[in-house]
Amino acid sequence: LRHFLVLQYLEAEKVGDEVPGVITGFNSAGVWVMLDQFLVDGMVGWDAMGTRGTRPDRWTEIEGTGRLVAARSGAVLSIGDPVTIQILRVDPANREMELALTSHPNRKASSLPRPRPENGRKRGKGRRRRR
Repeated sequence: LRHFLVLQYLEAEKVGDEVPGVITGFNSAGVWVMLDQFLVDGMVGWDAMGTRGTRPDRWTEIEGTGRLVAARSGAVLSIGDPVTIQILRVDPANREMELALTSHPNRKASSLPRPRPENGRKRGKGRRRRR
């Protein structure tokens, strides 16, 4: 009931507003963001992930890290990142909220640490020890 009432309030008072949120997950449809002030989740579709006036970037998942990387810009989004979103549409009857990403942390893929090999060892030029 609380979720429904919050969505009703957002539909009546906040559509078009920009509010802070936190990325809570992602799937094939887009990124899930929880609004800080209202504690409800909404979906940012892949087409609403770019900046205004530019075409949407293609986002790919870095397996096992909870991160997404944009193909053109190299921007990185992680679960738990603070973002600013705009509320585009609210449908309380279906418990849905459509959002657009307006700002995110300025982090690039080139600044991420490189993943270690699967066996957990560093690879390189090293001498093998004999026993």
